[in-house]
Amino acid sequence: MSSIKVQTLYNPSSSTETLQLNSDGTSTIAATSKGTVRTMAAGSGGWNLATGNFWSITSSIAVPTPTNAAAGTSGIIYFSANPASWPTQTKFIGGSPFTVTTTPAMCSFYVQDSSNILIGPLNEGFS
Repeated sequence: MSSIKVQTLYNPSSSTETLQLNSDGTSTIAATSKGTVRTMAAGSGGWNLATGNFWSITSSIAVPTPTNAAAGTSGIIYFSANPASWPTQTKFIGGSPFTVTTTPAMCSFYVQDSSNILIGPLNEGFS
């Protein structure tokens, strides 16, 4: 297994710290960042939070239980279809999952712990 040492990167035009890679595998970002949007797939491993924070639901799938759900992880889910169902670990405002009626749509998520994935309000009907 390889190891990582703590490394700090600075904005080249200033002394502002922009990225720190920590020895525990986490990172601290103090600048704009972007990530790959991954397509969520039904079934085990279809929402693996170790692979990214930005997800897309493109068909009416049963949203899988997230794997590698570490407390403090957050991200965005983009919808071009309404999910058929959500796992019991997902918690919604008011207690019930929303229904996507107009696409595109998106929501945020936050991992409180592996049993509580908080799903933010749905934003839909962008034009």
